[in-house]
Amino acid sequence: MIDYKDINKRICDRNESWCWQTDRKISQEEVREIWQDKHRGISNEELIEKVNKSLKGDKLISINDVDKNAQENLGFINSVRVGILETGKMMRKMHGLKVKGFGSFDNEKAKLGKLECLHSSLADFVNCGLKNNLLTLVKYKTITEEQQSKILKLFSKDNLLLDCEQSVLIHNDFVDWNLLTDGNTITGILDLDECAGGEAVCDIASWS
Repeated sequence: MIDYKDINKRICDRNESWCWQTDRKISQEEVREIWQDKHRGISNEELIEKVNKSLKGDKLISINDVDKNAQENLGFINSVRVGILETGKMMRKMHGLKVKGFGSFDNEKAKLGKLECLHSSLADFVNCGLKNNLLTLVKYKTITEEQQSKILKLFSKDNLLLDCEQSVLIHNDFVDWNLLTDGNTITGILDLDECAGGEAVCDIASWS
């Protein structure tokens, strides 16, 4: 008998996890190494081995590949099986969790069980890395300097659209391949390393 509660508890234990956050400075070389490691390919055998290390009882024997034809013809599997309504219900549950502040979480406080973010306003959160990101896009001729100015103006701190009184827990990558389903409802969410405090509409805007 598989003890899912025990597995979930150990997965959520921050002592055995490493979270990608933006509350500390790291070099560009370190960023590249971390990115490559997080996105390297993993074989079915490696995945089975990793999962089985967390299972005390029954073990996985094999993993069946996704039906690629179904994906190509019908869209992502989770959307087809459970629909937008069920996805919205799970998103609403997550947004029911109120947090203090905006943006990435303070890791030191998180270790104490406190969900407190690094920024005092949504505008500060949105703008914390915006200027540098836009400068990079201009440098590599992805956007023009004129476009850069318009974007900065659009997200200026006095924009009423960035006025948010209560921060809630947002996933930041609420996409089909990060959802678990039993074919009827959404049963869980994966890839929580980019969770932050923000406005619920942020998850709707990035959903696909």
